Amino acid sequence: MPSEAHTKLILEEIDALPTISTVALRVLEITGTSDADVRKVIHLVESDPALTARLLSLCRKASVTTAHAVETVERAVLLLGLQQVRSALLSVEVYSLFPVAEDDESLHIDMKGFWLHSIAVACAAEMLAERYPSGLSSAKPEEAFLCGLLHDLGKLALERVLPKAYAKVLDIARTKRVNLAEAEVKVLGVDHHTAGRRLAERWGLPHAVQDVMWLHALDPMALPHLPHTPTLRAVTAADAIARTHALGWTGNHAPPPRLDLLLESCGYPKSAADGMLDELMRRITDRSAGLGLSDTEDPEALMRWFTGANRELGKLNASFAAEARDADLVARTMRDISSVLAESHTLSSTQQALGVVARSIQSVTGSSVRAAVWQSRRGSPWSVLRVRAGGEVNAAGEIESDHQPAPDLGQIFTHADQSARAGQATSAFAEVLGDTIPLESLDTVALAPGHGPAAVFFCDPPGTKTPLGEPMLREALEAAWSAALTGASRHEGAVSMSDELSSASRRIATDMEQRAVRMSEASVAEITAGAAHELNNPLTVISGKAQLLVSALRGTKNAAHAASIIRAAHTASQLIESVRALCTDIELHRSEVVLNDLLEHGAVEARKRLEREGGDTGLGGVRISLSENAPTVLYVDPAQLLWSVTELLTNAAQAHPKTGIWVRVGLSGGSGRLTLCVEDDGDGMSQQTLAHASDPFYSSKAAGRRPGLGLARARRIVEAHRGVLELSSSPETGTRVSIVLEREAWERSSVERPAA
Repeated sequence: MPSEAHTKLILEEIDALPTISTVALRVLEITGTSDADVRKVIHLVESDPALTARLLSLCRKASVTTAHAVETVERAVLLLGLQQVRSALLSVEVYSLFPVAEDDESLHIDMKGFWLHSIAVACAAEMLAERYPSGLSSAKPEEAFLCGLLHDLGKLALERVLPKAYAKVLDIARTKRVNLAEAEVKVLGVDHHTAGRRLAERWGLPHAVQDVMWLHALDPMALPHLPHTPTLRAVTAADAIARTHALGWTGNHAPPPRLDLLLESCGYPKSAADGMLDELMRRITDRSAGLGLSDTEDPEALMRWFTGANRELGKLNASFAAEARDADLVARTMRDISSVLAESHTLSSTQQALGVVARSIQSVTGSSVRAAVWQSRRGSPWSVLRVRAGGEVNAAGEIESDHQPAPDLGQIFTHADQSARAGQATSAFAEVLGDTIPLESLDTVALAPGHGPAAVFFCDPPGTKTPLGEPMLREALEAAWSAALTGASRHEGAVSMSDELSSASRRIATDMEQRAVRMSEASVAEITAGAAHELNNPLTVISGKAQLLVSALRGTKNAAHAASIIRAAHTASQLIESVRALCTDIELHRSEVVLNDLLEHGAVEARKRLEREGGDTGLGGVRISLSENAPTVLYVDPAQLLWSVTELLTNAAQAHPKTGIWVRVGLSGGSGRLTLCVEDDGDGMSQQTLAHASDPFYSSKAAGRRPGLGLARARRIVEAHRGVLELSSSPETGTRVSIVLEREAWERSSVERPAA
């Protein structure tokens, strides 16, 4: 935009333009008061022969209702009145300064069209003032005519001062289809409204004329409250009427305002312009003749000029309508792009993203999306999906390629030279869908954003023009859709990778923990083996000597002490053996064993163990229950599994069961999973005890009771059988311990089956 100094220079150039004659200025001065001297006005006009001739010519050619010809200035004043003479005089003066010069090639404004538009606005403003003489928009007809005639005079001033620059202004307004004032400010730094006011001030024109030239393009609701605001509103409305009917040349290429709304905002009825055109055209013809704009020998010439202008208006309106449709397409595209991008932030899966894109395609095309094909990355299989009404996406199946990796979906459907392969792929998609969707006759939208995912959507051909038919709009939409799909795919991949990393981390932690346990157990086993070897002889000596003491002290009070030494030596020997067994690999010696016999034998062994330890057996209420599908025979290590069952029954008895102990055995469905469950309704365990129940040497019992190796050893035995030991318990409710063995762990044919 030009600088402020440049703008100031232009305004100074406007000040240097020729001014209206001294006689005209003096007439304006005299007639501007309410007590004007008519004789002075007549003498002043008659003192300028050229001005007198033009004024009389204007009066004779205009439609003046009189039976007598206007031959003198005095008669013109008497017939027309001072104010109309004043307006006519000023019209003649201004027109003489900016005449129509068709042979002047330096001018770029259509001068005849300019003055025709000015006369059209003047006549329309005059008619509005006559039709609505009171109310918000009341104005004097003669003042409205004069202001309408001069409202665009700033355009001529700018064109005279800077003809080459103004030619550029006109070109920008035409090619960009914008308002002329907008182009003027861009090129010159000043518009014709400001230039017109400056010219009117320089000439000393009435304030009403100055303000109309300056403010007539403003929103009528934003106009200031001035004595001549009604005139200003009348000219604003008249200009809209003239532009709507393409009356004359304006240089404006922006569409005119909606006439009924503008009339209403100016204080007129919406229908104020209805039925005005015929009378308006008659007045324009008369006034144009008065100024010498029409051909007196061909009175229909002006009408033909307006007819041509209306044809141009029709073309212009058609162009505006096309541009409006294009603008609507752009607006719809931007709305859909915004919607897709907003939703893309909340997408957590590619299936959700495919649904969002399908709905967006349906929105911009107005047609239904029937199916979609998705390839998460190059080389991966093609996923075929069915698209329901509303954009719901459901998987229909996958297509595995005979060639690995799978072909690139994006390459096939986005390259013209791949049409044959695209047809073959479409046929394969239709087979997967298995319905009557005619994929071959549908339009495709292919998205291949790069090295990542690719998708193809099949939709009904649209019945109207859509954004997909415009290359730039289609490119923008496809970029937004691809971004949504890529973002969802990456998010899904990140979640999957996070899960895999988390799972791998857990496996590593478990492996490290198990390795540490194995290393610890191996170390303990080595120490225990050495300790057992070193302690075996002393324990044997202690046990032997204690037996001799028992024999020697039989019948004395010290015999019991000797017996306790024997039990302590035996306990120490068993403890060392248990630790050794816990810390060394268990070697299984499988054989067939009857399940019921194993369980009953375990109950007997548990009772014996409790009796040796001197406690209440609590095993009188053991109930063994085998389901109908439970196997009769197990192929396991009988001794090891018997020890585990004995340990579980012993622990259950020591939990002080209220009503008894239950042993339940069954198979899970057709999987062959065997569950051997020992339950009691005794004391139960706290969460802390439950968490450490299988840890070696951990026991919630009082000091001096069992060492806490039983469950740990039982767990090792079950794991050696490729099973798991599961515990659940709660205080005061009881405990359930389950040995779970898959079919491959207990069935002979499965155990002995050769590895694949």
